Amino acid sequence: MFLHPVIHTEIARERQRELLRASATSVEGLQEQLRTLVLQRQTLREREAGHDELESNRLELGSRQRELSQAFIDRYLCPAARATARQ
Repeated sequence: MFLHPVIHTEIARERQRELLRASATSVEGLQEQLRTLVLQRQTLREREAGHDELESNRLELGSRQRELSQAFIDRYLCPAARATARQ
């Protein structure tokens, strides 16, 4: 199925707007999750938590940081480059 170029362009623009909205939500949400995890880590340290609790928090922090990095890439990288970067 072929779409008229004007319609195709409008669909592409709308899709880009949707991606930016989703990315904004994702970035801000992940930043908030990271702030919470950092506060939890500080609390764990203050109360001299055990290795297992600290390790669990560390792994969660790392996971969220990777997700945030990908969310920023998704937000700012052009669509063609984004497809190449994920391969």
